[in-house]
Amino acid sequence: MVGTVYPVPSFPMNYFPYIFLAYILAGVVVVSMRSRSHMEMDGIRKVLEETAMAPELSASMPKMRVPDGQVSNLTEGSA
Repeated sequence: MVGTVYPVPSFPMNYFPYIFLAYILAGVVVVSMRSRSHMEMDGIRKVLEETAMAPELSASMPKMRVPDGQVSNLTEGSA
């Protein structure tokens, strides 16, 4: 890591550490701006809770009965 900044490399290589630091700084700024949005975080938390609860809900729901004629129509339409 030290070799990228000391001794100072030739022309194109001397800009790479600064470009890297700019990317790191931009990432920190973007993450800090996005993490301040509590509504977005609440929305993500809600979706995660719903997907975690989905198997439990489907197990407790009663099975739907479909008349025999509609079952054949459903299978023919999916082919």
